[in-house]
Amino acid sequence: MRKVLEATCDGDEPFPALASAAFVELDRARRSPGRVRKSAFHLLSADALLTYACEAALDLPDPDAALRELVERAASSER
Repeated sequence: MRKVLEATCDGDEPFPALASAAFVELDRARRSPGRVRKSAFHLLSADALLTYACEAALDLPDPDAALRELVERAASSER
């Protein structure tokens, strides 16, 4: 999780970095569907990063918009 966050963090704002890192990990998990241990670790990492992104969204001026963005992005990447 730390490696992905370091690779995607390009500023001091935690929300965009955490959200981007979460979706990177989610995409990695989707590349190996089924009961694959490596995918499970990527999925757990995505879950943790997304949880932290939700927490960081609460510190933004418009937390509702930030949370909506996360949900919409997750729904659109489901395909």
